[in-house]
Amino acid sequence: MNQFANRKKLTEREKMKAVQPGKPWVFPMIAKLLLLPIAAFAACILRVHFADRAEKLERQAVMIREEIKFMDKEIQNLKGKREELYSLRHVESKIREYKLGLRPTNNEQLRHLQRYDIVTGPQKPCLVAENENIEHDNRIALNHTK
Repeated sequence: MNQFANRKKLTEREKMKAVQPGKPWVFPMIAKLLLLPIAAFAACILRVHFADRAEKLERQAVMIREEIKFMDKEIQNLKGKREELYSLRHVESKIREYKLGLRPTNNEQLRHLQRYDIVTGPQKPCLVAENENIEHDNRIALNHTK
């Protein structure tokens, strides 16, 4: 090596020693060495935390799905019960049970109404009792026929 390179190496070594003569060099070195493991540990902790949270949410989703299935079954049961209660057989049995004295209507008690929609034209006739209120719509005209 030449003399200039030797002198330069010596001066760099001297600079490293003389840069901060009063400050300790151990703490910055330890901080730099511990930074990577601490960051890795924090990443692992966050991963575990989010995995746990995802698992809890999945368990809640399963519970909610089971609850929805139970409610769907309940709805089907209630629809069946409603159909049973609305059936003619059940209604007639309740009429007899409570002795209401209801009888079928005569033809004179019924009016046949034909709906006429201005846009689509006449529609099929429907039966309306004499005392039933008829709501009027701006688009619909009712024609009374007997």
